[in-house]
Amino acid sequence: MPGYSINGGTSVSSLAFDDDLILTATNAPQARELLDYMEAYLSGLGTTISAPKCACFRIAPAKDSWYLISPWAGISSENIKTELLATLQRVRNLALKPYQKVNLISTYLVPHYLYQLVTAVPPMTLLRCLDQELRVVIKDIYHLPQSTANGLIYCGKRDGGLGFPNLEVITVTSTLAAGYRFLNSTDP
Repeated sequence: MPGYSINGGTSVSSLAFDDDLILTATNAPQARELLDYMEAYLSGLGTTISAPKCACFRIAPAKDSWYLISPWAGISSENIKTELLATLQRVRNLALKPYQKVNLISTYLVPHYLYQLVTAVPPMTLLRCLDQELRVVIKDIYHLPQSTANGLIYCGKRDGGLGFPNLEVITVTSTLAAGYRFLNSTDP
């Protein structure tokens, strides 16, 4: 089976040690093909892959090094800004009262994109940009001047604010909490 090509010559499709197995591929379709082949092979041996113990990631080149794009298959932050802006524009155009629009954004949209942000680990500049876009939309929905203090948006409702979640803070703390739980996990 073809795998990841090293220096254009040697192709490595799998690495194994004891009951651990690493499949390597140059693209997602090839990885899917290797996984299907491995599942069929293991099925013939009377065993299966334990999905909860599996992980998938993609490594991409940076300027002078390599970095992990996404620890979960299929989740990345590449198009999240475009998708969020398009969705926010649709919410702006809905025939709802302002508080209903903001409630829709904070209850449904933010958690949806928050999951993607926590699992894809985007750059801080993207998080700050998304927060800025959300603030602009919320101020526009409530007909507030853009110079209105951001504290009004992020301050809790019982303190007179809108109680809107700050994506940057929540994403970073959620990612750190998940990493901390992973480090302290008893699962081998």
